[in-house]
Amino acid sequence: MGRMWETKEDLAREQEVADYACVKWGVEAFKLPIQYHADYALVRDGKVAALMEIRCRNKKYDTFMFSVQKRMHVRHIAQDLGVKAFFVIKFPDGIYYLDFDKEPDYSGIGGRNELRDDRDVEIVYHYNVNRLKKL
Repeated sequence: MGRMWETKEDLAREQEVADYACVKWGVEAFKLPIQYHADYALVRDGKVAALMEIRCRNKKYDTFMFSVQKRMHVRHIAQDLGVKAFFVIKFPDGIYYLDFDKEPDYSGIGGRNELRDDRDVEIVYHYNVNRLKKL
């Protein structure tokens, strides 16, 4: 098991998405420790070129949620490194991405409280899925 709630299957799906992104963008993916708040550093010619957070979803909704804290931390690290940060999401119909610098559509309270614990309900940003670009 990887991070707190990740299963082997979750990590395998995430790795498939990372491999696909690497081929498309001509980079290598380096799995990051949890304190980086992003799943991968994307490396080109031995240098960090971008950060990437990955999600895999079995269903496509009108919006997708993203933790305010996670976005803030990932953007901060990316800005400090002078690179971009991307959110990559796999839906049943394809793999999509969004630049973390894109402003969210709105904020609210969200999380997966039925599956985890009360610390997983937090302030989240919502993005309309039509803003995603196909990878």
